[in-house]
Amino acid sequence: MISYKRLFGEIERYALKARETENEQELRELLIAVRALCDVALNEPKHPAVTEQGQPQLYATGGNRLLPSRKIEDEDANGDSIFDF
Repeated sequence: MISYKRLFGEIERYALKARETENEQELRELLIAVRALCDVALNEPKHPAVTEQGQPQLYATGGNRLLPSRKIEDEDANGDSIFDF
């Protein structure tokens, strides 16, 4: 959950930039950012269920062992080239 104090700080920061700009496009972008932050504040649930989520547990599995490979002898091959199939 984002605190209202943090949201107000961000809104103030964008509002100050909007007051100082003379570029119409930049002003619109800053006002859209303020609107988005207000939407975030208004759409937050009143009593969110805060759950602590830890790191997921990783477990090792015993699969994926490399099998020894056999060299294939072919009369048209280029020796030990990686492109020999």
